[in-house]
Amino acid sequence: MIPRWLLELLGKADGDLMAGGYRFVSVDGDRVRRQLRTAGRPYVQPGGIAPPLDALDETARLVVSQSRFKNTALSGFAGLAGAPSLPPEIAARSVSLIRLAQRLAIVYGFEPETDRGRTALWQALAAGQRGGEQPP
Repeated sequence: MIPRWLLELLGKADGDLMAGGYRFVSVDGDRVRRQLRTAGRPYVQPGGIAPPLDALDETARLVVSQSRFKNTALSGFAGLAGAPSLPPEIAARSVSLIRLAQRLAIVYGFEPETDRGRTALWQALAAGQRGGEQPP
């Protein structure tokens, strides 16, 4: 039987690893907002008035397009290595997906650094994996 103190220690280490991993792959929200501002792209500024939804959707399409271009290039290079590149490519795609979701959250006014923003982010990712269906 595993001692309770060891189970608690492993549970804490596992939680810290997940939180640290999320922070490691996360985008810098301030940097993303600066890039959007510099490009003249509308987004919901913290504490500000939201631009029209169609303008936000246009910014989101641009963010998705840029991400698609980067992922296509990454996949092309990884494909040159053949089957051995599959596990690293899966990890890279997962990180890319999280970072894209964070950028889109910022466009629509969610802060991925906050509990509310992370919750919205993970709900959106889960919905995307279900094909946009609502949970039962």
